[in-house]
Amino acid sequence: SSLDVVIERLSLSRTADAISGAASGALFAYRSWCSIERPASGDTGVTVWSGSYQFGRDDFFLHRAVTVARKYVDKRPEKRPPEARFREELEGLRRIAPAEGLGLIDQLAHRWTYPDCPPCLYVLTCTLRAPDQGTLLDDADRPAQELVCTKVGQAKHTVAARLPSYKTDVLGGVSIIAGSPTLHVLVYGNGPAMLLEREIQQVARSHGSHAQVVDETGVRRRVGSETYIGAGMIDALCTFARERQST
Repeated sequence: SSLDVVIERLSLSRTADAISGAASGALFAYRSWCSIERPASGDTGVTVWSGSYQFGRDDFFLHRAVTVARKYVDKRPEKRPPEARFREELEGLRRIAPAEGLGLIDQLAHRWTYPDCPPCLYVLTCTLRAPDQGTLLDDADRPAQELVCTKVGQAKHTVAARLPSYKTDVLGGVSIIAGSPTLHVLVYGNGPAMLLEREIQQVARSHGSHAQVVDETGVRRRVGSETYIGAGMIDALCTFARERQST
């Protein structure tokens, strides 16, 4: 009868919709899995990202990246939310990320896959402001009220969650000029080839001098132990990391 034909067509339509929905879900899951780029073994070697991500001027993407880092990646595996939700968040981050921010996303994905991997190394620059009644010293030992510096450090968890402190805190007791922090290098991996912080610090010391500040009493001191004058060492640090990457 005509009623049976209508019912049969409705049933076929619903079946087709269900199949289409399942296929779309499978495709999304596949793309999410591909974006994480899981290696076949636990030894990933060394990954080096270099660029110029001005996170000091970024409030939107960085805020989202920090939220994902703290909610999903920086927790122990047994306390993490389901991986499917993390993959969805990761895809959402990729859609809004500036080109120079993709390195942070890749490091999030890496640490999710390898929660016990060695600390990630990073290199950033920022401009320091001399304290009241004090001064900074440039590479010729001359007084300076502002000084571009390179900071070399490590993050035991995600770098994304580490960066906001450079927008709000002081560095070695010296203020950072708002908007100036810029990420230039990320080095991460899982295996014996991964660099140690002391190795990259040694390269930094061979290419630059520690930043120094003089307080109101005339006492000179370093601006921390990992902060160097200028930005000229960045290429050398990146080259050193890439040499390890190729071995």
